[in-house]
Amino acid sequence: MTTIAIDKYGTIAADGLRTWGGDIVGRTEQKIRMRHGRIYALTGTAGFFEPLIAWHGEHHANPEKMPKCEGENDWTLIVIDRPGLVTKYTKTCPYPETFEPPVAFGAGLDLAKGAMLFGASAREAVELVAHNTNHTGGEILSWDIAMALAAHAVPVKEAAE
Repeated sequence: MTTIAIDKYGTIAADGLRTWGGDIVGRTEQKIRMRHGRIYALTGTAGFFEPLIAWHGEHHANPEKMPKCEGENDWTLIVIDRPGLVTKYTKTCPYPETFEPPVAFGAGLDLAKGAMLFGASAREAVELVAHNTNHTGGEILSWDIAMALAAHAVPVKEAAE
């Protein structure tokens, strides 16, 4: 289970808890990653993260090329390519849906969004969920969105004159 929060201050945060069935199998899962000059975050089955990043970055999120996901496995891919705009894709809807912060995803989305609406940062919102539920926890990772995007910007090729 997972909680990912993006606040109006320009921060994204996610917990590090990884479960399988009813067992905790990790507390330091990296649910936020930088690829292709974008920030990616994932809720759901961890094994889908890299294939979904490749699907989005290399195949431009073409629904016909979406990684196969059957059974109870589920996922939500969150993509940020500029501050203030969050895009999500899901197993059941592989088409982009955009949101403005504050917004949260995963099992703790209601608590996290409520906390942010009352002034909490994304990190504080995820910490609140972690302290009050059994589906969020472990190491909490938070990034400044603008700084991360600037540090990993993909150079734009310009045509020669």
